[in-house]
Amino acid sequence: VLCLMFVRTVATLNASQRHRLVSFQEYKMSYSSQQQSEALKLGKMFYTGEGVTQDKGEAARLFAIAAEEGNVEAKFLLGQMYYGGDGVRIDRKKAKDLFQAAAKGADRFTREVSE
Repeated sequence: VLCLMFVRTVATLNASQRHRLVSFQEYKMSYSSQQQSEALKLGKMFYTGEGVTQDKGEAARLFAIAAEEGNVEAKFLLGQMYYGGDGVRIDRKKAKDLFQAAAKGADRFTREVSE
């Protein structure tokens, strides 16, 4: 029922309104990418103490957010932290899983770029 109502609503929109709706949908899709980028940037700041009080636990939390969203660099950095116990407890299995996920993501990106 909701889908039918949405289709009817979209059908009544003028061209300008449809354009804004499409723009909003594109914005929502890009939000995830922006969110992981911001989490990665903040994580790096907390890791190094650049502009904030250094807090490697907070850095790990932010890297985890970006990693869950698919950010390859965040997966790698978080893997390094778990491997060496840098701000988190050493967890070599978690580090290995993160390194493998980062490698898969990087490989997928490389294939997409080279096509």
